[in-house]
Amino acid sequence: MIKFNINNEFVFPSQKPYITILFKVVEDIGNALKKINNVNQRLIGADIDFGQFFGFGITVAIDEALKNAIQHGNGNNAMKKVKMSYEVNNDFLKVIVSDEGKGFDYNNLPEVVVDDDSGRGLLLIRNFMDEVAFNETGNSIIMTKFRKKGES
Repeated sequence: MIKFNINNEFVFPSQKPYITILFKVVEDIGNALKKINNVNQRLIGADIDFGQFFGFGITVAIDEALKNAIQHGNGNNAMKKVKMSYEVNNDFLKVIVSDEGKGFDYNNLPEVVVDDDSGRGLLLIRNFMDEVAFNETGNSIIMTKFRKKGES
């Protein structure tokens, strides 16, 4: 079986058009992993479903985290940077999004109201990812999706 571990890091200005570029990079990696899966399956019968790593839910979670970093963390200040790093291997995908903002108190989040214009991002992230954590200051989010939900 092909074993792999891919790590990448991107740093970019707090401007939403960069999100589209990052999605293209992640999409290309997802396609490469699907090809690895096909080879593994054909040669030794191994079946590792990488589709969930790069499916709709992952896309939404990453998109929300990046938008939150730009808008809430950096206050749409293009002079401030956002950093996105990820690690993907045979077992999990971990994405870390950090901004240069002061952070927030993630332990005391207000209840999400459906009619609000904001606040649903973290709700979506928590629903699509298996684990969600923050650094101490609240300006980095760590999102993990396991190959099979619940595996660690």
